[in-house]
Amino acid sequence: MITDNQTNKVYFSSLLPETCPKLWSELQKVLRENNVDTALLNCTNDIWCRDFMPIQIAPDKMVFYEYNPDYLQKTKKYITNTKMLASLFPRVMHKVDIKYLYLKIDGGNVVKCGDTIVMTEKVFHENSAYSREVIEEYLRFAFECDFLFLPWDKSEKYGHSDGIIHYLGDNKVLLTNYDDFDSDYYHQFKAILEQKFEVIPLHYPVKMKHKDNWCYVNYLQIGNLVIVPQLGIPEDEMAIDQIQKVLPDAKVVGISATEAVRDGGALNCLSWNIDACKAQLVSDNPYDKDNYLELIEEAEIEPDVFSPYFAWLENRENLPTTAYMNQLLRYIDNSRKITELTLDAGKQALHIPELTLCQKYATKEDIKDLEHQISCTDLLLNAILHDSLQIEDANKFSRSNVLENTGLKDIEQNSSQYHDNIFYEEEFGRFFIETISPSIPDDSHIEIIMPPIDPPIDDVPF
Repeated sequence: MITDNQTNKVYFSSLLPETCPKLWSELQKVLRENNVDTALLNCTNDIWCRDFMPIQIAPDKMVFYEYNPDYLQKTKKYITNTKMLASLFPRVMHKVDIKYLYLKIDGGNVVKCGDTIVMTEKVFHENSAYSREVIEEYLRFAFECDFLFLPWDKSEKYGHSDGIIHYLGDNKVLLTNYDDFDSDYYHQFKAILEQKFEVIPLHYPVKMKHKDNWCYVNYLQIGNLVIVPQLGIPEDEMAIDQIQKVLPDAKVVGISATEAVRDGGALNCLSWNIDACKAQLVSDNPYDKDNYLELIEEAEIEPDVFSPYFAWLENRENLPTTAYMNQLLRYIDNSRKITELTLDAGKQALHIPELTLCQKYATKEDIKDLEHQISCTDLLLNAILHDSLQIEDANKFSRSNVLENTGLKDIEQNSSQYHDNIFYEEEFGRFFIETISPSIPDDSHIEIIMPPIDPPIDDVPF
């Protein structure tokens, strides 16, 4: 199980800078000062990445799940489609196995604590078509670990365990200050958690307790860096002192988080932190027009062919057609092949002793220039592919759809020319999707881990 102290990269929604500008500014500063690798996700419908991004259970293994929470049923535009995400990941991440668990789960209700995951019992309410025994069985199978279930305090509609506890390592958990406002729940939580962990509660001895002082337990930890939300209240410093005490080897800092907390979440909710050693996205950071122009010039490719693509980059509205995107990728790749042929010929001629210097096809400097040209072309292809996958209807530009939505078997057999070309004869990195039941008939992209009874038809959102 990958826990926070084992992570080294953190992602946020691309909506966050505009939604929470002050928080984002302070967050960027702290992350930059501490050399934390950071990127934005452009395929999100809201800022709460934790709730819908996959759960990393090993460096090369992740679990996707159905994200369709009850509290968003009247505002479904904010629901990020996890099936779409699961279908996109094989095109942008290498050598990672995934499972798709066909249960409704919020990532904020999954706190990884060593060899155990802690959830609230809201997971059983959200999946009431199945028995508790079936849900527990499939959770354990998907996540490959033990579980502890806390009671769901229904006064808190989200039912997220990451607003209750945070794992400290060494078999210890930090429990939020429930004893300050609901002693009954506090003792229930503590008794359940103490079955496996040493429990350390937070407490704020102030006369006027702030209604949002629950948020401190929802801090963000990447490796040895801990970033604690701050509200501009007396509890701020108390929280930092207590968290620093239980994490003596960590660097604990605070940033203003009022913009997020007033909407019901904090820093853990806003983030998706992973161990990126194997789970590395291709070309995480999108390019802008200036980046492209520089690469195009270095790759010695005709810039006019990019005009429709630049129009989309500038306003994200003038969507290029699939046919155009295919032609653009083919054009760039053909340019690369021509350069590569020239390079190979130059290298061969350079080592033919019977040729005079003036007869040789290229000098050593020419060889270096051609190699640089190929390198820039490679970057250009990956950058365009990455940006193409981030548009609203991302599947139109996914590598599978370059094959006009052929079945998964055909995709694997044909190994599309675009797969090979984009990754330049390296083995196409894809997920190996584990399944214990047939795939959903109307979805050719993924297979599912699904309880062995059919959910109500109106319960399938996608």
